[in-house]
Amino acid sequence: MPNILPEIYEQHSKAFEHVSAYVVTKGDDIIATVAFKFAKSGMRTTCYLHILGAQMVRAYASGGGYDKCSASVYSAIDRVKPDENDIRTLQRAGAFRDAVTDDGQHWDNALRQAGFTVHQAV
Repeated sequence: MPNILPEIYEQHSKAFEHVSAYVVTKGDDIIATVAFKFAKSGMRTTCYLHILGAQMVRAYASGGGYDKCSASVYSAIDRVKPDENDIRTLQRAGAFRDAVTDDGQHWDNALRQAGFTVHQAV
């Protein structure tokens, strides 16, 4: 049987070369997933944010010379609209929103400082 492992790693790297993805947890609970798609030009970053229990949202940051990942997360969290009767999702979204503010920190460091764990998946 031929050794296909190097080929698999190469295919994986190629498939995800302009993408990164994270899972945000607090304790044993998965709170959110955050995925970024980077334009090949480097001029646009798209954030897909899914606070579990709410609909996934998408936001963009364009240009250069600043942290587009954090900027797109700030924009995305403002678009999350949990059901008013879903207390758990309202709490998750509120805690995420409270942690990720435009105060100069990277989005993931702000979450870690607030007690979340951020795992990079891709």
